[in-house]
Amino acid sequence: MKRAVFAAMVVILASPLVPLYLAWRRVLATRFLAGRRDHVLLTVIMISYLVMIGSLAFRDVVGADYSLRRYVTIYANLILMVVIAVWTMLRRGSLGALMPLVSALVAMVWAYALIVSSAV
Repeated sequence: MKRAVFAAMVVILASPLVPLYLAWRRVLATRFLAGRRDHVLLTVIMISYLVMIGSLAFRDVVGADYSLRRYVTIYANLILMVVIAVWTMLRRGSLGALMPLVSALVAMVWAYALIVSSAV
């Protein structure tokens, strides 16, 4: 049982990696064709994901357990990623469906963090 839970956690946390790589590769390969907006949004998504990964190594990145700072950080990142996912889905920029996918996967990671923080 513990092995299955650990495997599920790894899959959830690693799920944005390949789409993030593909999105950055497309933005950097077509940096003159891709809009500045896509570059900024992808940077925001990447920073949000790195904060989440950083919180695994350093617990105080998002805040101490059960602290207000922890929940505000998690909710703020979750809401931001959902807003970016919906906005880019409606807008369809130069990255097509890749940007909404990346932001939705990072939102899923933050939702997982919220569930774990609330349950434990």
